[in-house]
Amino acid sequence: MKRPTVEEINDYMQEREFYTLDQAEAFNDHFESNGWMVGKSKMKSWQAAVRTWIRNAKKWSNRNAANQQSNQTHSQRQHQQAADAYKQMEFEHTESHAGAIRQIQ
Repeated sequence: MKRPTVEEINDYMQEREFYTLDQAEAFNDHFESNGWMVGKSKMKSWQAAVRTWIRNAKKWSNRNAANQQSNQTHSQRQHQQAADAYKQMEFEHTESHAGAIRQIQ
């Protein structure tokens, strides 16, 4: 197999409507660093590896988005709980003030 250039990888990714030079460079760096191996076998088709890379990138992107949404929801719950606790504390303070005023009168 002839090793592709970053430009060839990028062009193929663009054909697959996956637009990012960073991903083409990441793909190239990853496989360059492991000798263009897929597991323990020499890569037979870099185009097939790109397609797998794209599918995995989309899957990880969806997982990261779900995790961010989950974290945001958790953060929003914490914020709401703090606001509710503050309102309760404020209510109790107002009630105790009212009770003290009634006792004075």
